[in-house]
Amino acid sequence: MSFPVAIIDSGSPRSIDPRLAGRFVLLGLAGLGLAAGGASAAGLHVELWIVLTALAAGAGALVALGWSFLGSAPGAVGGVAKSSAQILQEVEALNRHAMVSMTDADARIIYANAKFIDATGYSERELIGRDMGTLYFEEDLREFRKLRGMLEVGESWQGENRLRTKDGKRLWNTLTLLPGLNADGQASGMIAVRTDTTVAKIAEQRSELFAALDKLADEVMILDLGTSTLRYLNQSAKDRMGLGAGDGTGVTLSDLSEHLDTGLLDKTLQTLLHGTEDVLPLRMRCAGRVFDLRLQRLSDEDRAPEALVVLRDVTNEVSSEEHRRAFVATVSHELRTPLTSVKGSMGLLLAGAGGELPDSARSMVEIAHRSADRLVSLVGDLLDIDKITSGQMSFAIEPVDLDALINDAIEANAAFADRFGVKLRREGSTGGQVWVDYDRTMQMLDNLLSNAAKFSPEAGEVTIGVEETEHAMRLWVRDSGPGIPTDMQTRIFERFTQAARAKDNQARSTGLGLAVVKAIAEGQRGSVTLDSVEGEGATFTITLPRTPPLNETTAPSSFRRAV
Repeated sequence: MSFPVAIIDSGSPRSIDPRLAGRFVLLGLAGLGLAAGGASAAGLHVELWIVLTALAAGAGALVALGWSFLGSAPGAVGGVAKSSAQILQEVEALNRHAMVSMTDADARIIYANAKFIDATGYSERELIGRDMGTLYFEEDLREFRKLRGMLEVGESWQGENRLRTKDGKRLWNTLTLLPGLNADGQASGMIAVRTDTTVAKIAEQRSELFAALDKLADEVMILDLGTSTLRYLNQSAKDRMGLGAGDGTGVTLSDLSEHLDTGLLDKTLQTLLHGTEDVLPLRMRCAGRVFDLRLQRLSDEDRAPEALVVLRDVTNEVSSEEHRRAFVATVSHELRTPLTSVKGSMGLLLAGAGGELPDSARSMVEIAHRSADRLVSLVGDLLDIDKITSGQMSFAIEPVDLDALINDAIEANAAFADRFGVKLRREGSTGGQVWVDYDRTMQMLDNLLSNAAKFSPEAGEVTIGVEETEHAMRLWVRDSGPGIPTDMQTRIFERFTQAARAKDNQARSTGLGLAVVKAIAEGQRGSVTLDSVEGEGATFTITLPRTPPLNETTAPSSFRRAV
């Protein structure tokens, strides 16, 4: 599309308002000065965008001056014809290398050259009459309104600008804006000359990002998800893999097989590419080291799908954790056997197996028996926490009658509650069938009922009830104790957290029971929540699934599911 004379003169093509000509002259001089300054600073190497800006501005000046001259000296045929041809060449160069558009006083587009149409992705029919503001991103509209205000008072503007293309991509450009003039010579609308700098802008942004990533101790890679080709490796990754200088581009994932489990990594990348998750974790062992990886899909409409891969060497942490778990397991197992024996022996003494005990001796044996009981419970909780931490807690999921489970839990904990003068009472509707591990669920109820008994006042009451929902059974345990302080409620399910001291110091909890309850509930596709008001007791509610796991209609009792 050629650059029409109508964009500089809405009247006769042989005349132009001198003020408009003056503006184009100023634009030309500014553009040429910018180009000259750039050339000098770069040692005669002028950046392309500076050349184009100067060319656009210079062409505007030449068009204005040329048509002004034609209007004032129609008789100078030879010289004018030559100048007109030169002007047309400049206009053609402008149309080829710059995006030109004009808007009216209402910011509606009244002209757009082919370069502008192609860059924005709209057709000419779609652009003419469109509000220029619709080509800006929402966050850039404030700047657009500011520019309009400047032009309305006759000011021009030059700088970096961003437009939104039809398909939502970013179109970065250097922009020169001049106020347009109406037939009366008053400022009206705007004339815009743009040079596309999108590629350079994205390259600049990525360069800044890469400079920051090079300072990280963790290894960072950016890969093309479609081809598994590396787009970037930070300095930490290059140092470990011995890649030397360069940004690592052009290297494929298979080239790194000596340093990474590329098969596992590529499989995870394909899952990221074709799946619905934007972030995937991965643990990888390679060359005697252990790495935790975080793979994140990068969404950028200007580039092919990429993945950001961050590798953290956790070899030392894993080794320390393995030693810690081995130590806990060894100590716990070594303690459990003698403690169980000690507890059993003292239980027999209290039952009279060794003859009648004097009152003073019985009192001491009872204290020792309660302490041994607490130690056995602590060892059991430590072992459970270790299984939770290592992801080794397993569940035998099967259909369980919830009524029978609740009755068994009340019977098992009634004697313990009697020690505190507390009664256990059932309330609510009849329970149905749930898909859980019977023993693990009983362990949850034991922890909740024993805690409720310890924190309820003497002659108090602990209620356990159940209600049915569409997809789950909701079971609650409510005590009549002092409640849990508000500042503790968000941390009550954390390990070694105790809200208050039980009334019987010999029966204090380990601070692990509720953490175990939470892990068991979630490991069975359920949940546990707390509702408490200080001075009014606490209610723990467990939600248990009514359907089998994995959407199966039946499931064997030997089904195992790791946390």
